[in-house]
Amino acid sequence: MFHKPEPDHTTQKAAGVAGAIVAAALVGAAVGVLLAPKKGSETREDLRRKMKEAKAKSSVKLQAAKERTQEAADALIGKGQETVVDAKQAVRETTKKAEDRVAEARTQVEDMVDDARTRARHK
Repeated sequence: MFHKPEPDHTTQKAAGVAGAIVAAALVGAAVGVLLAPKKGSETREDLRRKMKEAKAKSSVKLQAAKERTQEAADALIGKGQETVVDAKQAVRETTKKAEDRVAEARTQVEDMVDDARTRARHK
């Protein structure tokens, strides 16, 4: 059987550095390949165009979000107004019922007072 020796700390660190160098080289090569075929002026123009496109897309999305927000606000206002109308109606109905009960109670009290006066006179 073949036994591999355990790598020491220095070897592990060197391997990590080598891996980082290889990764950086790959990233650099990829960036170089992507950017190399165009002149700087072309790249800048592409960036400007993409920025304008992104700005236009974000403006459209922002406008759509504003419209949805306004629609939601209008719906809430409508619901709020309906709620106010319903609440006013409920207050009117409750007030009417209370007034009716007060009038009924007043009539009963007046009847009781009249009965008491009549009994008092007959005694």
